[in-house]
Amino acid sequence: MSALSASDLLVEIAAPPVVSAEERAAILDNCARAGLSFYRAAGADRADVAQIWRALGMRSADRTPESDDDGICRIAVVEGARYIPYTAAALSWHTDGYYGVRAVRSFAMHCVRPAARGGENGYFRPETLYRLLEDESPTHVEALSRDDAMTIPANIDDEREVRAETSAPVFSFDGDGRLHTRWTERGRNIRWRDAEAEAARDACRRILREADEHRIDARLNADEGVVCNNVVHCRTAFEDDPAAPRLLYRGRYYERVGERVGAAMQVRDTDYGLPG
Repeated sequence: MSALSASDLLVEIAAPPVVSAEERAAILDNCARAGLSFYRAAGADRADVAQIWRALGMRSADRTPESDDDGICRIAVVEGARYIPYTAAALSWHTDGYYGVRAVRSFAMHCVRPAARGGENGYFRPETLYRLLEDESPTHVEALSRDDAMTIPANIDDEREVRAETSAPVFSFDGDGRLHTRWTERGRNIRWRDAEAEAARDACRRILREADEHRIDARLNADEGVVCNNVVHCRTAFEDDPAAPRLLYRGRYYERVGERVGAAMQVRDTDYGLPG
């Protein structure tokens, strides 16, 4: 397992929805060194959660048909759901919004009620995946850095195009030199550019499964949340208590954690270097 554990990255928010300067600095420091931070905010309701996330600079929401007016989605089991996050099935390794035209650079989740059993998440920092892949073969990194490394076909629902076809690199860099990663292990409805991209994809899959020392595992309890710079993550299957089914809030954002809280408070992940 990772040298860092979820408990090492947990910050208590004493008076939600207010996030003190010290609490904010601790959360931003966790995100800088590990790509993510956990928090506990006892008694926080949905409005409080939205305010906490805004205080951490997460403001430009990636809105989907499932999100509400505040850009936040309720993640719970929905009968007949088309999308796996709204089922009790396991979720394979992915980054949020990998299929979108605009890059999702952060996301946050807050647990209202955990599952009765299961529902544990694994987290893997993209910078570490990039470094391990490059150590294995620079050709793999090159193959996944091409603009059309992976293509997600259009999403058609009842003969209506919900989302257009999207081609994108797995690895790209923002203008300030920070890594952005789009990753999915979906086996259907995806096209990889060529045999080199497929070989690199397989190497990434193996690293994510075998490099346990770089993975952080956590199961959110009630009143706990995670904020992150869209790290690669997965979820185990779970079983619900019918009387108190699993419920989480999720927000996806176009800026990184801390990007819009002011230069005096900001801690950048580049301050710690790419390898992570």
